[in-house]
Amino acid sequence: MIAAPAAGLLNQAGARASSCHDLHAMDGEVLGALCFASTRRGAFSGEEELFFATLANIASQAIERTEADAALRQAHDTFRQLVDGSPFGIYTVDADFRLAGVSLGAQKIFQSVEARIGEDFGVVMRRIWPEPFATEAIGHFRRTLETGAPYHALRTVEQRRDGRAQEAYDWKIERVITPDGRPGVVCHFYDLSERVRYEAELNAAHERQAVLMRELAHRGKNLIAVIQAIASRSFIANRPTAESRAIFSGRLQALANTFATFNESSAEMSPLREIVATELEVYTAKVALEGPRILLPAAAAQTFALIVHELATNAAKYGALSCEEGHVDAIWRIRREESGARFEFLWRETGGPPATAPTRRSFGTTLITQIAGGQFGCAPEVAFEATGLRYSFDAPLERVGEPGEA
Repeated sequence: MIAAPAAGLLNQAGARASSCHDLHAMDGEVLGALCFASTRRGAFSGEEELFFATLANIASQAIERTEADAALRQAHDTFRQLVDGSPFGIYTVDADFRLAGVSLGAQKIFQSVEARIGEDFGVVMRRIWPEPFATEAIGHFRRTLETGAPYHALRTVEQRRDGRAQEAYDWKIERVITPDGRPGVVCHFYDLSERVRYEAELNAAHERQAVLMRELAHRGKNLIAVIQAIASRSFIANRPTAESRAIFSGRLQALANTFATFNESSAEMSPLREIVATELEVYTAKVALEGPRILLPAAAAQTFALIVHELATNAAKYGALSCEEGHVDAIWRIRREESGARFEFLWRETGGPPATAPTRRSFGTTLITQIAGGQFGCAPEVAFEATGLRYSFDAPLERVGEPGEA
């Protein structure tokens, strides 16, 4: 207590009468004293003393209220910081079904509609979300407001009404008592959008991996079958082993070249020009390539590579590529018809020795005629002319490949 010492100090200062009363904080701590003094002895009556005591009590209460308000503001600010800094979004709806408050973490959900505090919550929801979700969500809020029954949606995935990317939320609503003493609804939610997108990307990656594995197994089986066929037609009884090995090696290299074009361009499609250019790389000065960009799938690319390899090998041994003056034109084009697009291919040799028909049917002949015809749905033509070999076919474009970007 400091009232008594305070009265003593007043008396020492010349006061003949004094009335001092302690001022207390909320926790009982004495903060000071309220004192009244007079130079006249016996100046204060009993009623005045009571009045002074009442004033001191009122002052103490005012101090308590000020401290309580400060503590409440501090608690409010601390709570607000915790709410705004949390990963959860929180917003409230009042008893009149109006948007009453939005936390910093919840502003994302309202940013596209410029929602105002006090606006009808149903209007807000219908601006953000499409039907039927908007009406369903409004119904959940109204039921919770009316009955007090909470509602929890573990995972809601919806696209906003403005057509932006899908968003996902885990959200829960509960009835609460608002500052005006009436019931309201609080919604707290956690944004799952990034997690859902990551899950979708992961699932898509797993699916792509599964497809690639199936495709790899399928292509592996096909490749083995192709190699077996090449081997059986390259190693024949009446041909020297060294020659058969060279033929087999060349055909196998042609097959391998197609995989190089896949790796450099796409895992699914290979450019026709690269296939032809790769097989004729050593004869660049004697060869002219002409045609639009066309992409071939794996099977068609392998067959085309083997066709060009056989034509180039034959030309190097017996045709235009076997002499200095020889020349080869490899030309392809797309022709549009009402029945569908067609693909034309022409291999034309000039400047070399006259072309002569083979005395026996080899695998190369079978490849460029029967196998090519079966693969591309056409009837290839081989002409043995005085100016050189001429090979061509006209096939449905869809059996060969598809146009690529220039």
